[in-house]
Amino acid sequence: MLKLLIAGRTDFTEEDLKKIQSMGYSITVLEREDEAIIPSPELYNVVICNWLFTKHNISDFINLKAVQLLSAGLDRIPMDYADKHNICVRNARGIYSIPIAEFTVMAVLDEYKHSEFFYENQKMHKWCKRRDLDELSDKTVCIFGTGSVGTEIAKRFSAFVDKVIGIDLYQDNRPYFTKIIDISNMHDAVQISDIIIITLPLTEKTYHMFDLKTLNKMKDGAVLINIARGALIDEASLRCAIEGGKLRAVILDVFEEEPLDKDYWAWESERVRIIPHNSFESSKNKERIKEKIMKNLAEWYPEISLGGGQ
Repeated sequence: MLKLLIAGRTDFTEEDLKKIQSMGYSITVLEREDEAIIPSPELYNVVICNWLFTKHNISDFINLKAVQLLSAGLDRIPMDYADKHNICVRNARGIYSIPIAEFTVMAVLDEYKHSEFFYENQKMHKWCKRRDLDELSDKTVCIFGTGSVGTEIAKRFSAFVDKVIGIDLYQDNRPYFTKIIDISNMHDAVQISDIIIITLPLTEKTYHMFDLKTLNKMKDGAVLINIARGALIDEASLRCAIEGGKLRAVILDVFEEEPLDKDYWAWESERVRIIPHNSFESSKNKERIKEKIMKNLAEWYPEISLGGGQ
C-alpha cells in the first residue's frame, strides 16, 4: 500500500477515508500542519496539505512522489525541489474561483453604492438618503492574471462594464476580456483603469510588483483589490499612496503577515477595507476539493506503484 499523509483541515468523512483506503492507500491524519515533529516523514509517498512545507523540510520526505495542495497557489511548496525530484504537485486551481469572483464583485459594489452607510443607518433606525452613489457602467476594469480566478472575475464584471482588460505573461485570447496586455506594459493599463484587481500568483518576479512607482501610475480615485497574495503589494508604498489620497479605496483580502496585528496601520483607515483572507470561502468548496483529490489519488496510485512506491 502507498503511505498517504493528510495534514490540516480537509473535512474528510469516515466514508471518504474508507474510499481512499480502498484505492490502496494507508492513511495517517495530522490534525495540525504546524506540529513540531512529523513522525517518520520518510514513510510517505503522497501528501495532502495546505502549508505543511512552509513549516517542515520537504527533503525529509525522501519517498515523496505526489503532493495535493489545498491552496490555489504554488508558493507554499519549494517547486524547484519538487521539479528536481520528480514530485508531482497539484494545486486547487479552479476550486475557489467562483466564490472569489462573486466576493470581488460584491466588494466593489459595496464601495460604489456605499452599502455600509445604509447598514449603519438601519442599526440606528435612521431614514436617510445618500445622493452620491456611483455606477459601474462607464468604468474600466483591469485584472492582473487571466487564469481561472481572473476569468471568473472578468465574466462577472463583463455584465456591468464594456472594458475588461487582462494583464498576463500570455496574451492568448480569453473569453470575457476586451483585450489582454503583456505584463511588461502594465503601466499603460493601470493609468486608464478605474478598478484594478490582483489575482496573480506570488513568484520572485511578482513579489512587491505593486510598488510606489506602479501605485503612482494608477488613475486618481481608482479602486484596488488584492485577492491573491499579500506580498504582491509593497505595503509601505501602499500606505504612502493611501495617505496621499491617490486611491479611492483599497480592498485587501490578503496580507504579507496573517493574521493582522491589532496595531496594524490600516485598521482605522477609511479608505481600506480589510477582509480576513475570507473571499475564497463557499459552502460548495468541500465537494469541489474532494472531487479533485479523489480523482488525483485514483490517477496517482497506479503511476506511483509501478514506479516503485511502497
